[in-house]
Amino acid sequence: MLYIFGYKREAVEVIKAHGKLLRQFAHDCQNNEGKRDYFLKSYAILMEACNIGNEMWSSVQAMQSYTDLINVSLPIQRELAECKLDVVDLLLDMLEMHLNEISELNEANLSKDPILKAVSTYINVDTSSSSSSSQNDAELKWRRLLAQLPELVAANLNCCFNFSLKIKYLKAQTLYLTGKSFRLLSQLKYQTRKLNPNGGDSGGNGDDETELNIHKAITAWSSLI
Repeated sequence: MLYIFGYKREAVEVIKAHGKLLRQFAHDCQNNEGKRDYFLKSYAILMEACNIGNEMWSSVQAMQSYTDLINVSLPIQRELAECKLDVVDLLLDMLEMHLNEISELNEANLSKDPILKAVSTYINVDTSSSSSSSQNDAELKWRRLLAQLPELVAANLNCCFNFSLKIKYLKAQTLYLTGKSFRLLSQLKYQTRKLNPNGGDSGGNGDDETELNIHKAITAWSSLI
């Protein structure tokens, strides 16, 4: 209702609060299926807030020239950066959950008999072609988001960094989340390789896609930092 009546900035704050509440539900949930559901809902809500913020920022850009905006830091820029940082933080929570699931699989595999492991791997590869049709909508959405997650994180961090150059607390948050994303992605790559030492013969479950290196999408910041 706030958005309909033109109170866009206030609407963003309310929508963000809703998204953060769903994220807290995800952390409090005891089963992984419920966690995924709440995480996906929280992501959709926070992206709605970001879309409104992007809309307002586009309106500002349309009214002012680039040279007028390059040396200023507007409230809408800071609010949009904070919104995008919330999205990144949520995405990293989702990545950490995925990492924990793979780590648990690796720990379980350590206690397996080698013959049982070989049979299990053969069965997984043999049934991979039909696995996608048996997954529910939430599972498919989760897999698709995981495949895109490193690039989404990189794109949002890059935008936040450009907005936060003159705002120290935002710059600090951006750099902190950048470091956290490097750590989680490197751990995920390590755990995924342990789970699938043959590299790419796991039946195409999408885990290899989440290994995308964040270096490919983040701009070189060393001269700016």
